[in-house]
Parts: sequence; C-alpha cells; structure tokens
Amino acid sequence: MSQRTLSPEIEERFEELEEEVERIDANTNGVFPKLSSLGDAIEQLESRFDDIEQRLDGVESNAEMAYALSARGPAETDGGQTKAGRARRLSRDEVIRATADGKSAGAKDFATGERSDAVGSVTVADVQDMAKPRTELKWKTVAKDAWPALVEEFPCFRIENPDDGSKRLTVNPSEIPPELARVVERSLERDDIANRVVGDGGSGGA
Repeated sequence: MSQRTLSPEIEERFEELEEEVERIDANTNGVFPKLSSLGDAIEQLESRFDDIEQRLDGVESNAEMAYALSARGPAETDGGQTKAGRARRLSRDEVIRATADGKSAGAKDFATGERSDAVGSVTVADVQDMAKPRTELKWKTVAKDAWPALVEEFPCFRIENPDDGSKRLTVNPSEIPPELARVVERSLERDDIANRVVGDGGSGGA
C-alpha cells in the first residue's frame, strides 16, 4: 500500500493551525503571571481595608467614650473631685459591674436548670461605705444629687424605693448603652464588661 500524502494546501493549513496554537499558548502563559500579580494586589487591598476598618472601630470607640465623659462636665472627667461626682461615679461603676458579673448568677430555675441574671444595685449606705475613708458622703449627696443626675444622663438607670425604706439605684440591663459600658470598663480597668451587658435582656435582682 502506498502512503498517501496531503495536498500542499492542507499542509499549509496545518502549519497555520500549529502556529495559531503556539500563539494562543504563548498568550495564555503570559496571562497567568498577570493574574497572579492581580491576586496579590487584591490581597494587599483587602489587608489595607481590614486595617482601616479596625482603625475606624477604634476611633468610634474613642468618640463614644469622649462623648460620655464630656457629658459629665469637669468635676466628673477629672475623677469626680466633688462629692456628688464621686458618689455618681461609684454608684455607676458598681451597678454596671455587678450586672456584668451577675450573668447567670441569679436564682436557679428548677424546670430548666438555668440560672437567671442578677441585676446590680446599690443603696445609699453602700455608696457611703465605698467612699470611705477618703470621702464622707451625706445621704442627700447620694440620693438627691448624684443619682438623679445619673438617671438623667443615662435613662437605663432607675431609682427604687422599696417598702423597707432602703432607697437604691439599679439598672435596666437591656438599655445599657455601649458608651456607658466602655466608660465603666475604663474606670475599673477591665475589658469584659461591654460584652457582658450591652443589649442584654437580663432579669432578676441583686
């Protein structure tokens, strides 16, 4: 059997096809490095965006804290030099701290086995004791000066008058704003209070 040969036209077409395939292959090989470089650029941009987002979160947190502190005026922002300012800060910090630490620390529900949340509160006597020996606080300074101002500034606080006459300050956990929690964290040098109390629907009492 004799070997059949391709016509010159067909051979020329095959050569053209081979050249086209080589050209496409060369172009494809050139695209891969560009794609890799583009991927690296995208990762760098994502990293920069993450960094900017973290910085913005920090700015927002600082702004919230600055707003909360500025609302207190000079006596409160410098550590509470007035007696009313000290009573206000002590009351605020203790109620929020106790609420944060009271998570799942209340009465046990025997049906579910779960414990309720204990909500923080302080009496006038509690605040007077906390202020000693540095400061002697009068009942009026705490109950009539400090607490009403605190409730006006942060409506989540409320003043209760039990039948036993032991006037006290407490809080509605579900209404605690982030700026208040962060101010207390800073005051007490803690970093877990906001995560425990902000937006919480706690119940029960201390």
